[in-house]
Formats: sequence, structure tokens, C-alpha cells
Amino acid sequence: MNSNLFKTEQELPWLVVRQTTDSSETYKDHFHPELFIAAVTKGRTSFTTPAGATIAEQGDLVIITPQTVHSCTPLDAPRSYIAVFIDPNWYQGLQSDPQPGLSAASFPATGIIRNNVLFAAFCQLTELIGRPGFSMEKHEALCYFSLELCGCTTSTVPELRLEPKTIRQLKGLLEADLEANLTLEELAAKIGYSAHHLLRSFKSHVGLTPHEYRLNLRIEKAKRLLRQGVAPAAVAAETGFADQSHFHRTFRQFVSATPRQYQQAK
Repeated sequence: MNSNLFKTEQELPWLVVRQTTDSSETYKDHFHPELFIAAVTKGRTSFTTPAGATIAEQGDLVIITPQTVHSCTPLDAPRSYIAVFIDPNWYQGLQSDPQPGLSAASFPATGIIRNNVLFAAFCQLTELIGRPGFSMEKHEALCYFSLELCGCTTSTVPELRLEPKTIRQLKGLLEADLEANLTLEELAAKIGYSAHHLLRSFKSHVGLTPHEYRLNLRIEKAKRLLRQGVAPAAVAAETGFADQSHFHRTFRQFVSATPRQYQQAK
């Protein structure tokens, strides 16, 4: 049965996700003001641009730049795909920093990209949107995918590394108030760099993204509270998880046991 599901996040106003399942619908010539990227997850589809017709298959990413007129027709059978609409101003500011040496990112060329790493990053991003979770994790997934896309389609951008004292400052900010749903933008604003520069440089220095670092801190605090006999529901709230289900799922990924199992084994 044909279905369309739209997903957004209040903290990511630059992004809309559309998940289309088993659609036989043909789209006549049209354009999007946003950068449009779609992952074909089932079937084949033909899309036509001023450059000609192209066939996209399962595992392909389709790129349509803003204002590019195109049409789309499924082939053989209904197709399924997941699409994102990215604000062009946000994307073009991707490489910009309040430091010399970086320029705005150009749009990737309209067409097909066959790249397993990029496809996996795209799927990870779209799976996170619309479900309970941390804002920083979702923003990082969007930045990571966008930066990977830049790397696949443009020349390498010079890397600006944060000073060790700035890394220490960031760690302190991440360690404070674990109940707060801190966003990547808020963190970046505190040190005067873009979120994208912060993400790349912090991962380079620490080996983890800011979200991953903060998540490890949350789990360690959760373990301490559980050993003290605090109820799992209260632990979830004190460590900033969206709900107990989110806490349960994440705790198990780190500890290979549920919060209750861990608590009972103390």
C-alpha cells in the first residue's frame, strides 16, 4: 500500500524527511527550492533533468540541486525511497567559520551517487529523525552526512583544529548538567565556532563526537545511580534521556544488560 510519512525536528529546522513506500506515482516536471536527496530502498525509478534521463536503483542516492526542474517515473514495479529536503542556505554555510581559510560549500551535482558509506550515513540520519532521542545526536548525523557528501563531490576543505584549551572547555561544557538536552549549535555558540568545525575537530582530538562523549558520561552516571538504588525511571530523567524506553535501549547497547539487570547484580 502506498504511503508517505513526513518527519521533522524542531531543533533541525533546515531538514524535512519524507519516507515513501510502494509508490507507483509519477511526478511531472517540477522543482524544489531545497537541496533534494533521495535514497532508493526498493525498485527502480527513472528521473529526467535538463541533462537527460537517468535510472536509479536500490542502494543509489539521487541528488537534485535547488531549482533544478525534474520529473520522476517508477520502473517495473512500485518503488520505495527516503528523501530529505535540506535548506540551501544551511548547506552552503556548512564549511563557513568565523576563522580565515574556509569558504561556503558548493552544491553537489545533480545525478546519482553510488557510495555505500554515504548511503549508510544517509539511512542513519533519516532513522533518527522523528523518534525520541538527543538533539545533539541528530544534528551530528546531519552534519556528518552533509560533510561526507561535500567530501564526495568537492575538493578537500582545509581542516582547522581547535586548541587543546578549547577542547578542555568543551569537555567541561559536555560534562555539566547531563539532564539538559544540549544542542550542537548551543555548544558551538559558547566557543565561537561553527557546529561543523566543532564536530570535526572534537572527533579528531578525542576520538568521539561531542554526543558520543556526552552519552558515555550519561551512562557512567546512570550506572552510579543504579548502584545507589535509584529507580531506573528516575535515573533516565536525571541523565537526560527522552523517556525510559530510550534509556533502556541505550543502556543495553553500552552495558549488554538492562538497567534493572545491572542494578540487581550490584
